[in-house]
Amino acid sequence: MQDDSKQEAVHLLIRRARRAKGLTQMALAAQAGCKQSALSMLEMGRMTALSHETLRKIAEILDISLPESDVGKGVAEGHSNGGISVSSRSICPNPFCLSNHPYFIGEELFFSSNGMAGNGHHCALCGEVMLSRCPHCGSAIRQVGGCCSVCGEPFVAMPDGMLENAREWVQTHRAEIEQLRSAHAGTVCQAENRVSPIC
Repeated sequence: MQDDSKQEAVHLLIRRARRAKGLTQMALAAQAGCKQSALSMLEMGRMTALSHETLRKIAEILDISLPESDVGKGVAEGHSNGGISVSSRSICPNPFCLSNHPYFIGEELFFSSNGMAGNGHHCALCGEVMLSRCPHCGSAIRQVGGCCSVCGEPFVAMPDGMLENAREWVQTHRAEIEQLRSAHAGTVCQAENRVSPIC
């Protein structure tokens, strides 16, 4: 059984990971198949509010791994952070790069990586040097989403002056991302069709 300090770290990291992904408690609860009130109790520290199976679903949705004592299985490889093991990640710091998906929480604009930047030292789309640490607190980036799970600051920020027409720009940027995905999917399909079976 976990001690209280570890339980606290787990529920706080779940809450931070949810916020970083831009999900409300209601949205995450719907995806995980539980009640919002139970998720709220979990995030306040009541680790018994949800079943192990629901915790597994939440971990998958938030792209985090829970310790064995919470989900009854071994900890995934990666770096430990407050009782949860998560893999290190890199993101492109360029807000205009098509590897960054913009989204709003209220009137605030955030960016999350859509995975198209690759895993190299430079972004596969725009060539910018990738971030592997939070530019504000220096913590390693270990979760999907727009904000650091340690300090809460966004990894990628829109330059000053651009937020006046941010909603229009977001629509255009999302359309460009979808065009790039469609073009990539079309290229993959063409390549697969050119491969002839070996007889």
